[in-house]
Amino acid sequence: MPPTPFLLGSLYKRIKIIVFLLLLVASMFSQSDTILERIQKEKNDTVRLKHLNDRVWDLMFSDKKNCELYIEKIIEESKEIGNPRSLSDSYNTLGCFYMITSDFNKSVEWHQKALDIRTKINDKKGLMKTYNNLGGAYKYLGAHKKEIDYYFLALKMAEEFKDTLVITSVMNNIADAFERQNDFDKCLEYNNKVLSIREKQNTDKKGIASTLINLGTAYYKKKDFASSETYFKRAEKAIEEIEDNYIKALFHANYSALLKDDGRFDEAILHINTSISLHESIGNTNGNLVNYINIASILEEKTEYRKANEAYQKSLKLSLAVGNLIWQRQSYLGLSTTYFQLGNYKEAYDNQIRYEKLKDSLTNSDLRTKIEEIEEKYGNQKLAQENELLLRQNTIQQLESKQKGYVIASLITLILVALLILYLFTRNYKFKQELKLREITVAAEENERQRIAKDIHDELGSGLTKIRFMSEKIKNETQGSLHSVNTISETANSLVENMRDLIWVMNPENSTLENLIVRIREYSGQYVEEFTINLSFLAPESIPSLKINMEVGRNVFMIVKEALQNIIKHSEAEKASIKIIIGHRLIIEVSDNGKGGAYERRDGNGLLNMKHRANQLNGTLDIVSEVGNGTIVRLTVPLT
Repeated sequence: MPPTPFLLGSLYKRIKIIVFLLLLVASMFSQSDTILERIQKEKNDTVRLKHLNDRVWDLMFSDKKNCELYIEKIIEESKEIGNPRSLSDSYNTLGCFYMITSDFNKSVEWHQKALDIRTKINDKKGLMKTYNNLGGAYKYLGAHKKEIDYYFLALKMAEEFKDTLVITSVMNNIADAFERQNDFDKCLEYNNKVLSIREKQNTDKKGIASTLINLGTAYYKKKDFASSETYFKRAEKAIEEIEDNYIKALFHANYSALLKDDGRFDEAILHINTSISLHESIGNTNGNLVNYINIASILEEKTEYRKANEAYQKSLKLSLAVGNLIWQRQSYLGLSTTYFQLGNYKEAYDNQIRYEKLKDSLTNSDLRTKIEEIEEKYGNQKLAQENELLLRQNTIQQLESKQKGYVIASLITLILVALLILYLFTRNYKFKQELKLREITVAAEENERQRIAKDIHDELGSGLTKIRFMSEKIKNETQGSLHSVNTISETANSLVENMRDLIWVMNPENSTLENLIVRIREYSGQYVEEFTINLSFLAPESIPSLKINMEVGRNVFMIVKEALQNIIKHSEAEKASIKIIIGHRLIIEVSDNGKGGAYERRDGNGLLNMKHRANQLNGTLDIVSEVGNGTIVRLTVPLT
């Protein structure tokens, strides 16, 4: 059926759309090269370097790979032109890039290079920016004193220039620093100053949203939940008017803390997951450190310890990657707690030890920071006194910390030892009970077999023997009924013989491979004694001492017995042979040099019984019986 005009038109439109999209993608891939070529054509070195810096800022959050290419070009160009102002701008850009990518040590390194140059050339505006940037980098490295010092240096310069944009930015950072030191009144003071300036100007939508988030967070930490909820609701409306994933991620993360304390766990987890996704979209690894810690603590509240443990694992991985010791310590503590709840006491103990070691390390670091502050404020005389006091306090804290660690370690060790003893005792008790039950079962089986064998011998055996003797007597006295008497005699003899075989098999002492082979040898020798057949018997000289099941012994013996009876009755053979091979399997081969073909012509129960018994043994029965070539019966039975 040919396509209709409508379908052709629809297909044509789709092809046009696909071509357009392909061209668009191609242009996106080529755009970066085109811009770089255009920048390279700029003859003015300073302008060209500024364009490169601007390009890095454009790509910083969206295309880190191409951003790194521009950074390499910036370093190359900056060194070539030798312009200190341009060079410091380049270093500042590099410091900001590494801040975004969470490599805070490199961020400090490049900002410090920018600071050195700007100090030499007295670039105050440049210094203002660098001070603020250094404060941000030291914040994530946990150096709070350096962080706040650089912020106030930046604020002082911003106030000199009356640069409200920088003033609000730095004040916002100062408020954040006070919040992390639990000085919430100072935090609220600076945040309210920032909000007042930004709302008055009403030009910085992102700044207003960010400040509202900060105020909501500060009131929450101050335990003023009503005020916190008010500011978070205002912030939620404010972020709807902006396109900034970082600020949105910050809102969802901070608001989740209030929801958690209010018992709204599911809502809190939803907001944290939204924050994680937003941080991942801009590559802000450090932002998700706090998110994973927070989501883990909520999951612990919900007693979902396995999920909480997974969140702490992610937090630890990120904190190790960025080198944040504070969050490493928090992660180790969380892992210790959740592993303990999950019953993994070894991991709980190991993570508790890591937490204690890191805690001691950070305590010593805090001590050095305090001593430096005392040196700046007081003279050497007071310094010595306060240093001694701090050192004593630190020694006491370390001793207390170690004592707690020893107590926890001892308790965990005792619990593990108790569990181990309980496990060993339980396992030993079960083993003894199983062994006792097995011995009782075996003894009962052997007693029953002996009882049955005795009853058969005493009751059935005596009766059959009596029949045999009576039939022999009648046969000798009465010639007229000779045929019937012969039949009775043969039947009785056969029953007696079968009874002996049955009694032998049921005797527990005979349930070994060696006794079975000895019995086959004795029976076959006695059986062919009355006939003109030469029987050879081949068996290994050394037979392994192997216990066999009563049914196994009975079925093997009955198959051999039936094979011998068939040779006597049907083969017309002069020679017969029994060959036994023992390995992983027991192989018994009964052969003769008779006329052959007997098994092919017979359709009686004997052959069917032999095959049935072989199947019960999980073995195989192979019969080769060709006319004129004798017969071979091969039984194969597994021994393991």
